[in-house]
Formats: sequence, structure tokens, C-alpha cells
Amino acid sequence: MHIHFLTHPEIGPARHASNRGLDSVLGLQRHLLGMAAFAIGIEEAWGRARMSEIKAVDWPVGIDVL
Repeated sequence: MHIHFLTHPEIGPARHASNRGLDSVLGLQRHLLGMAAFAIGIEEAWGRARMSEIKAVDWPVGIDVL
């Protein structure tokens, strides 16, 4: 769900973070990267695929993907 809204042309990271009641886009990004990292430990291929999708999001300027 997160990846869908992050890549949706009318929503994107900033609006999605706001819609979810989060204080910052950076917090959303870090949360999702943490979830993907956890998933890698459970189901590596699936988790790595989600990690790649999260890293491919067009995050706002100044928010670099680790």
C-alpha cells in the first residue's frame, strides 16, 4: 500500500506522509526502510524487492536513501 501511494503521480511521499498523520517524510522513509530490512530477514527475496522499490521512490530533495 505504501509503495502504491509513494509512486502515485497525484500523491507521492509528502502527501502520503501527511495523509498517514506522520510528522515527516524522512520518518516515513526510515520506517519503510526498517520494515523492508526486517522483511529481508524473514523472506529475503521479497524483502529485497520491496527495499528496491522504496529506494526507487522519487523522495523530496534533501532526503537521501541510505
